[in-house]
Amino acid sequence: VLEHLGMVAAIEDCLRKGAERSGFKVRLRSKVDSDDFKSLSIVEQSLLYRLVQESITNICKHANASTVRITVEKVDDCLLITVNDDGKGLD
Repeated sequence: VLEHLGMVAAIEDCLRKGAERSGFKVRLRSKVDSDDFKSLSIVEQSLLYRLVQESITNICKHANASTVRITVEKVDDCLLITVNDDGKGLD
């Protein structure tokens, strides 16, 4: 999915699949376009995607969340991907 559709679409697909498994609502906001990922190698993009994927997996397994929000944005020259949920946290 990542190579064919790009990073944001791959994250959206992963988030949708997590929602189907766990029943949470999803919110994805992206303030970047595909050109913002062109400076990253496919390995770097894969690592970012895997981090998001693992975050969603952990939310599905442990958080009991009703809403998951992911924001993809550029801050200065950095790419920032934020994953938030309203599930139970750690003590």
